[in-house]
Amino acid sequence: MIATGGIVHMLQAPELIERSAAECPYCPPAPKPQTRPLQPLALLRTLKRNPLECWAAPHFEQPIVAGGLPIGHVLLVHEPGAIRRVLLENAANYRKDRLQRRVLSAGLSDGLLSAEGEQWRIQRRVIAPMFARRTVMDFAWRRRGL
Repeated sequence: MIATGGIVHMLQAPELIERSAAECPYCPPAPKPQTRPLQPLALLRTLKRNPLECWAAPHFEQPIVAGGLPIGHVLLVHEPGAIRRVLLENAANYRKDRLQRRVLSAGLSDGLLSAEGEQWRIQRRVIAPMFARRTVMDFAWRRRGL
């Protein structure tokens, strides 16, 4: 199982969390990274409350983080080139396993997170403009009331 951490780019690196508002004109809210990976029971409780709080310091410092879950082994990919390789250039080699498909499609039907192959590519192209830098930055400025 491979999970890409594109959302990590939206979060702040640990050294940025400590910055004052004067140093960082717009710093989106972000949970403080865990000092070390959570144990299984704490992980499950935290996943239920807020999945973003599960990230540990290595997730912000290393390009690929290997870890285990009660249901299997996971690689979290944070490095942009590796994410591009997994999601775009070589996606056929990184299929979702049966459990992933079942869990994701239960709540999302055939949405972007549960789709694969050509169906995923079509959906990605449709929503890509919503995540273009200009659109995201425009949203950030509006959110700040500027």
